[in-house]
Amino acid sequence: MKSKHNMVYNLQNFMQSLKTYSANVKGSAKPAMRIKAGAKVFNVLGIAFVALVLSACASQPFGNADNERSDEAVITERAQARLDALIAGDLPAAWSYTSPGYRQRVSNPMHYSAVVGGSGAWTAAAVDSVTCDSDESCTVRVLITYPLLNGVENTKPLKERWIKFEGEWWIFHRR
Repeated sequence: MKSKHNMVYNLQNFMQSLKTYSANVKGSAKPAMRIKAGAKVFNVLGIAFVALVLSACASQPFGNADNERSDEAVITERAQARLDALIAGDLPAAWSYTSPGYRQRVSNPMHYSAVVGGSGAWTAAAVDSVTCDSDESCTVRVLITYPLLNGVENTKPLKERWIKFEGEWWIFHRR
């Protein structure tokens, strides 16, 4: 907080200096000179604004915003995004949530359909719960809905394993 206070104080001093400079220029210069001086003040204000924005950005934590959220919240968001991709039939997007090791073994996202074959018939899928066994392994309970005969739908739970690798959460498939 102290650095933000100093930044505001320095900005206030800078603005006061600009006002003093502007008042001196207006009273002593010819009209053409006033326009050039006004343009200089405008440029200086632009630079001050950019500096203010950059300093505000510098005060934000660097890196992934997921560091501030719980693992359960991050996994819930990622698992639901993967489920949404499966419902939409976007296998490459769903495949992108698989672990790096799995993506090395199954390098073509279209081959991912062998693992998630029935997902094309799902009418809905939602994350029901996330339970973390450790800091690097969690179980996600998913509820999927799919049609049966005569327009009847059925909802059943599935369990997925998610693992943390290099700071990111991925769905884990054995095959």
